[in-house]
Amino acid sequence: MLEIVIAESEPERSAVFVIRGAVFVAEQNVPIEEEWDVRDSAAEHFLALLDGVPVGTGRLVVADGEGVLGRLALLRHVRGTGAGAAIVRAIEERAARLGLGAIELHAQTHALGFYEKLGYTAHGEVFDDAGIPHRGMRKRLPGPSAR
Repeated sequence: MLEIVIAESEPERSAVFVIRGAVFVAEQNVPIEEEWDVRDSAAEHFLALLDGVPVGTGRLVVADGEGVLGRLALLRHVRGTGAGAAIVRAIEERAARLGLGAIELHAQTHALGFYEKLGYTAHGEVFDDAGIPHRGMRKRLPGPSAR
């Protein structure tokens, strides 16, 4: 069974950073000093648990009245299972509960289709982040009357 939780305990928060290290640092060769940033301390970190085992993560940062979704990472064996979409939905639900009007993210270009299926729209030019091409994406969240 897949469960998405906000990582609050020390073991849950440790799992978040282990997964990000495995995906971004080890697999995608992102320099470790670029992977962890100042936003981590203020972010809400989400953890995907498959039968109680950590398998994915993402974070929500609030900036200028909007949500910033970032650091979405899934261990290789759960990619394509719906776990990533479940994390995104959990982050969107939390952002809506916080009264945020939109979610912004920087998607790796190979993942544009994944986010488009979830209702995100690409904007701006492709840019480099840690040696990986990215593009900005955005999704408006339903207003209070729609909730």
